[in-house]
Amino acid sequence: MLKFAVGQAVRRREDERFLKGAGRYLDDIVMPDMLHVAIHRSPYPHARILSIDVSDAMSAPGVVAIYTGADLIAAGIGPLPTVDRFHGTDEHGIRVPEHHALTRDYVRYVGDGVAMVVADTVAHARDAAERILVEYEQLPAIIETGAAIDPDAPAVWPQFGGNRCYLFNKGDRSATDAAFAQAAHIARLDLVNNRLAPAAIEPRCALGEWNEAEGQYVLHVSGQAVHSQKASMAQHIFRTDPDNIRVIAPDVGGGFGGKNFVYPENVLVMFAARKLGRPVK
Repeated sequence: MLKFAVGQAVRRREDERFLKGAGRYLDDIVMPDMLHVAIHRSPYPHARILSIDVSDAMSAPGVVAIYTGADLIAAGIGPLPTVDRFHGTDEHGIRVPEHHALTRDYVRYVGDGVAMVVADTVAHARDAAERILVEYEQLPAIIETGAAIDPDAPAVWPQFGGNRCYLFNKGDRSATDAAFAQAAHIARLDLVNNRLAPAAIEPRCALGEWNEAEGQYVLHVSGQAVHSQKASMAQHIFRTDPDNIRVIAPDVGGGFGGKNFVYPENVLVMFAARKLGRPVK
């Protein structure tokens, strides 16, 4: 009998501490001089940003710093990588816009991050984020996914001339056309897929540090795929050697694949930690 084999039952050894409530999740981690982040997010699905005024928010209690998308660009922080499994089958291939951790000129969905507040407590950060004044020019928005490819639909990314990300075909088109041509009856229907969103018991959380002695970013994240996150951030976002980034995942309260990726908040806490020389959650 094999000692180790695919599908073989393995006795778990980690359950005792979980059953006793002794797990250590990311929000259990509290570091000396730790700061907290809150993000001012767009209330509109589509709008042009005309101005951002942070002066009142900067004077709020406990605020240490406020950053916008322009600050990230000035610091050389690159866009988030797009994980694509398709290449498209027409002349456009797959259209990949730049997605930054904080947007600059336009917001393209409700909740798009516009500015980040770093403060001494969660409450102070949230209060200050509400005091950021952003002037928006509202633009037409798409409410239903199926309407996105209508000829007169407003373009989310105008540089692409439309909202289709890619065209993908699979199978034998000639055989398929022949089967339909010879069919006695043809039924037509619209397939409407519901939107799916992983909902783990533990929400996403991120804690960034800057190790000055090692010249290394450290990200504690409630996530998965720590190696791919490290590689992606090193190559695309911070543009540094992978050895200069360390990603640590403590106990994680559910993931379901939704925590596999590099999220804007992961980047923001690392950026702020280096700027301020303090841990940032």
